[in-house]
Amino acid sequence: MIQRKEKKCGECDKKFQPTGSNCKRCPPCRRKHFLRNCKERWYRTYVKKGYNQSGPDNNSWKGGSSPAYYQRVASELPDVCARCNAPPVLVHHKDGNRRNASIDNLERLCKRCHQIEHQCPDNLPQKVVFKSRICDTCSRSYQPTGPRGSTCLSCRSSHTKV
Repeated sequence: MIQRKEKKCGECDKKFQPTGSNCKRCPPCRRKHFLRNCKERWYRTYVKKGYNQSGPDNNSWKGGSSPAYYQRVASELPDVCARCNAPPVLVHHKDGNRRNASIDNLERLCKRCHQIEHQCPDNLPQKVVFKSRICDTCSRSYQPTGPRGSTCLSCRSSHTKV
């Protein structure tokens, strides 16, 4: 092991035994310097570029009440879904106001009942149904699965490509 001469710390002016040739600070000052640089780097890259998404800076901020808070308030309610008696997962605001967290305004719902309450299935795209067609080969009526095609599945599967 190489013995190095004692150096003077660049920050606190105390003498210390360096661990490397480029060592400029004593161990306590080195740690403080490292933490300070980490915090500055985090601020430059995380906060300044808009990655800080906590609280009101979050794109989904709705006014300061969290689901954990609703769960704590709703813990006084029965431990079953208010509509179907399934295990509850979510807390629903009856009047739609998320800031009104009074016990009279909250009800515990399972995910399915909560989606029904907010008409989530109605917002999904509807399944496309094509009109029945007559098969060109066997003249039977069939329900097509896509916009193209003029033969039924049984005729299509009987034709083999050579």
